[in-house]
Amino acid sequence: MNARVTVGGEVKLPQDVLDALHLEPGSVVNFERGPRGEVILEKAEETPRLSREEYRRRLESFVGIAGPGPTTDEVMRMTRGED
Repeated sequence: MNARVTVGGEVKLPQDVLDALHLEPGSVVNFERGPRGEVILEKAEETPRLSREEYRRRLESFVGIAGPGPTTDEVMRMTRGED
């Protein structure tokens, strides 16, 4: 089985490989190096996409987690090496 690499580094996988790995457009694959230097291609476990609301909820859970932190003037003094 052969495939040609394009100038952009893309390879069209043979249909046998697509079928064997159950790949379809948009599928994510992993490449690993085997013990003899061979390259192993496998279908990646896909993480379901978060809804916009779930994404926002998760981000909002981090708000304020680091505490108030230094003021801008304090950061500028530290940056300048002032005590």
